[in-house]
Amino acid sequence: MPWHVHDLSPSGALVEMDATDLKEGAYVEFVLRFHYKGRSVEHRIPARVMRISPAGVALKFGEYSDAAYTDLVNLLYTM
Repeated sequence: MPWHVHDLSPSGALVEMDATDLKEGAYVEFVLRFHYKGRSVEHRIPARVMRISPAGVALKFGEYSDAAYTDLVNLLYTM
């Protein structure tokens, strides 16, 4: 099920989602999909659940590739 991202940065995201199955401290995979300059982009980014609140789930990204970082920064600059 796609999540709705409220806040996105190179270090993490605040995601609106049903968090009933998640616990703070859990490790998850954040799948980032978008279209950029005529190409489809997909990256799987390891993340940790830092906080669960009515606003959503706060994720802190783990280490990810240089290509994922470049694509994420390009996405942020187009927003």
